[in-house]
Amino acid sequence: MMYKMNKKLVDLPTIKKYLIPAQKRTRRSLSGLSEEFKVTRAREVMMYRDSTDSKVSSAGILVRTGRKWNAQEAVDKAEARLRHSVLVGSVAVGRAGLGSCPKPRYDKACRREKRQLIQDEIRAEEEEDRRCRMVGMRKQGAWTRWEQTESRIVTWPELCRSEPSRIKFLISSV
Repeated sequence: MMYKMNKKLVDLPTIKKYLIPAQKRTRRSLSGLSEEFKVTRAREVMMYRDSTDSKVSSAGILVRTGRKWNAQEAVDKAEARLRHSVLVGSVAVGRAGLGSCPKPRYDKACRREKRQLIQDEIRAEEEEDRRCRMVGMRKQGAWTRWEQTESRIVTWPELCRSEPSRIKFLISSV
C-alpha cells in the first residue's frame, strides 16, 4: 500500500511533463534569469547601502555584476524614475480613469516598501527593454500588432445594446 502511494508521488512530475506543452515549460528562459539576476544584485546594493550598521553602510561595498550592466546605476535610475512618478502624480492607464490603479508613493513609503518599489521598477524597466526589442524585430514582434489579436464574435443582441462609439470602434478596428 505504501509502495503504491510513493510510486504515485514519484510519477507525478513525469506526468506533468507530458501534460504541459513544451512552449509553456520553456517560457522563462534566459530573459527571466537575467531579470532575476538584476533584481537580486539591486537588492544586494540596497542592503549594503541602507544597512542600519554604520560600518557596513559607510564601507562603500561594490557589487560586481559584469561589464554590460551596473547594479548601482540601475538602482539610482529606478529611484530617479520613482521620484519622477511622485512629481507627475497618478496618471490614467488605458481607458481607466484617474486613480483607478492606485500605486504606493515612493516618498511616503517605509524602508521595506521602498526596497520593494525599486525592485518592481527594475523589473518594469527590464520588461520595457524586452518589449522594445520585440517590437523592433519584424517577425518576432508580430504579436505586438493588431493583426495577431484574437478574433472576437460579436452577436446581434450585443451589438444592439452597445453604445454608438463602441460600435464605431469595433467597425474601424477590423
